[in-house]
Amino acid sequence: MVKFDKEDLLRVAALSAIELDDAEIDLFAEQLHILLSYTAELAEVSTKTLDERTSHNPNVYRDDRAIQSDASRLVEEAPKTKDSFVVVPKIIS
Repeated sequence: MVKFDKEDLLRVAALSAIELDDAEIDLFAEQLHILLSYTAELAEVSTKTLDERTSHNPNVYRDDRAIQSDASRLVEEAPKTKDSFVVVPKIIS
């Protein structure tokens, strides 16, 4: 069982600069205790059978090869171009 009580919650809230009232402290302490208990329970679950099932189906990748192509046709199809490049809207300022 994972230990997580009001003192732990208050320490995390102080480090996070979060102000909690008494009702929130009780509610969040209980919810976090339940959540941490559940994750501890999940850590005990054996995943050995999952490894056996997935190990028999390896990923198959194609060879990564460069191929010769003519990009000029693609550039011609773009709505806006400049000096053989496609012009796109600025997204990072």
